[in-house]
Amino acid sequence: MASYCDAMASQSYVDLRRALDDPRTDPQLLFHQACELSGAFVRNEHLIGLLPPDAPHVMIAGFERAGGAGVADAYVELAALYVTGGTWQSPLLPLDDARAIDLYRRAIAAGSDEAPYLLSRAIYRADRTDVAHEAWRKAKAFQVTHPDRLDALVHAGYLLQAGFGVPENQEAAGDFFTEAAGRGSADGAFEVSVRSLNGVGAAQDDQEALRWSRRAAELGSSRAAYNLGAAYATGRYGLVRDPEESLRWYLRAAEQNHGMAAFTAGVMLLTGDGALRPDPPRAARLLSDADYLLGEGTVDLRLGAMGLERPLG
Repeated sequence: MASYCDAMASQSYVDLRRALDDPRTDPQLLFHQACELSGAFVRNEHLIGLLPPDAPHVMIAGFERAGGAGVADAYVELAALYVTGGTWQSPLLPLDDARAIDLYRRAIAAGSDEAPYLLSRAIYRADRTDVAHEAWRKAKAFQVTHPDRLDALVHAGYLLQAGFGVPENQEAAGDFFTEAAGRGSADGAFEVSVRSLNGVGAAQDDQEALRWSRRAAELGSSRAAYNLGAAYATGRYGLVRDPEESLRWYLRAAEQNHGMAAFTAGVMLLTGDGALRPDPPRAARLLSDADYLLGEGTVDLRLGAMGLERPLG
């Protein structure tokens, strides 16, 4: 007979808990059900009382048992949760870079094709200089076996640029970014724009920076779109200040979940920046998005510092 907890809990939680109780459960099924429970947090089922307090522990147990039985992707999924501290706006787990690195290593041992790249990236982002050489070795090996992966090419550029696990080489880093950009990488194009603006690895060139910023934005870089919004707001790159064009780029970045872009666009529409007509309802929606993206309370603090109040939605 199902318990009261089972009746009230998310089906994904119930299914995984029961699967864990049966030692004969297929590991792939355990992995699938652990993913389903992770997805329940994304759906905010924990906020409406459908996930019991032990749901994160049940999810971890599902991933770990599946990984231990040879499902390499189970370790990859669990490691990603430790890298981020859980799913978006759902604090499933504490941030734990060391645990994530260990899990990626286990995934490699279990035969994961993707884990070497993910391990290298995790080591770099955690600034684990003690194992930086491992990050470089994994990055280079992955790049050789996956020549079409532009994200891996850009990542190798980051390591060379920072001298992380490899002697710093700005010229080689720039070559990697430029190659990736030329092959359609938004991140690569963004890095080329920043290096051109700051004169890193090449002569400082505002027009090159602007050209690559536009290219990066066209390829989908929210950071580049935000920078273009700022450029039209301030006249950077020799551009004529243009509030409407600035707002257009900020809105484009905001649509790609760039928190500061949503905030800035909201303020522009709240105050009627430049020649813009104030639009309080639209400003309220953008500021609400910014609060979600930047963290609850951030928007009101920023508005208060500017002597502004949030408009009614």
